[in-house]
Amino acid sequence: MWWYEKKFVPEHEFEEGPFYNLSLNKVTIWGVIVFYAILLVINLNTETVFSLNNFTMMCIAPILARLTAIDLKHQLLLNVYVLPLFIIGLINAGISPNMTLLSSITGAAISGGSLLALNLLLSKINNKNNIGGGDIKFCFAAGAFIGLELLPYFFWLSFFIALIMYPLLKAKNKYISFGPALIFSLWILLSIHNYFY
Repeated sequence: MWWYEKKFVPEHEFEEGPFYNLSLNKVTIWGVIVFYAILLVINLNTETVFSLNNFTMMCIAPILARLTAIDLKHQLLLNVYVLPLFIIGLINAGISPNMTLLSSITGAAISGGSLLALNLLLSKINNKNNIGGGDIKFCFAAGAFIGLELLPYFFWLSFFIALIMYPLLKAKNKYISFGPALIFSLWILLSIHNYFY
């Protein structure tokens, strides 16, 4: 990990994720390539290639790729990346013609709040945290990007991607990283965002 990433995480919180043996920087680079390829393929035949949404996505792709790599390696979604994503999501909503700031704030509150409530309920039932704090904070950031309208699609797509990833991740570790499913779901919804509006 880079020095500023280690600065914000106590040493005892580092865990061995499902892909602990992979190089973090290589996974990040490949993640950026995959994110850009998805964006290019989906928007290739549209006239919105140079839209504000696509510019924002090109700016956040390295952050999302790094979050994916760190979560697969250490099962962490770092605040040093999630907080700027939340702020960028609010700024994007403020200047976007397709979304209001109120929708962004409401989406963030409901997205993160519902995952937080689910975690509190599950922790009362079985006395342990089932959903990571980073996943909850990332849902706040994702809600700021997609707003209230796309929130159901975000959660359904996240669960579907997690089901696809489950056999691979479960074979390598006893805990599953839900962050990559959330990240890919956000990326896919942002990629097809132009088709919704």
